Amino acid sequence: MIFSTHLSKTLRTMAANRLLTFVCIVMAGCSIMNHYSLKQALTYQRTILLPMKVTEKMSFQGNDADDSYFRDTAHHIASLAFTYSPATARGNFNDVLTTYDPELYAKGKKELSALLQKVEVARVCSVFYPHSFKISRATNSIEMSGLRRLIAEDGSMPENMQKTYVLKYRLADGKFMLQGIEEKAATSDTPVEQFKQLQ
Repeated sequence: MIFSTHLSKTLRTMAANRLLTFVCIVMAGCSIMNHYSLKQALTYQRTILLPMKVTEKMSFQGNDADDSYFRDTAHHIASLAFTYSPATARGNFNDVLTTYDPELYAKGKKELSALLQKVEVARVCSVFYPHSFKISRATNSIEMSGLRRLIAEDGSMPENMQKTYVLKYRLADGKFMLQGIEEKAATSDTPVEQFKQLQ
């Protein structure tokens, strides 16, 4: 009698262990499926930050965007970085810094702070009129050319120059991150230089 009771308790315990093992395996399977479905959802869902001014239809695919997105973003950055007066330069440069890649923020801040000091000391106003944009996805850069006009605050020494700037960027999860602004060396066949040669 005692042996049969012990045997039935052992069988019940083994059955309970099998049931607990099955439940643990099912829970582990559900957890793994949940992990992969969550990973897929995060991969396919993105937050897209658009430039301040949208002038035409834009589309995004993965980590790439239309040329119109790059043109609008470059135009917005150019209007902040190259169109300023001593009174507006600080605010404009701070807005440019919000578009910088976090890894290069310190470098960008140092460069813009140096430019800000020159602008405030020399009391110079600048206006940039971009007329062409070249987008290179291979090098992650946008080359923009245009006419830059520098004027002293009192109206003296107006200077018109044809300038070409290169914006280095990277796209991460649909967000445009500026990695640097460089001035490209001017060539003598620009429209302004040709006009000067005619005079």
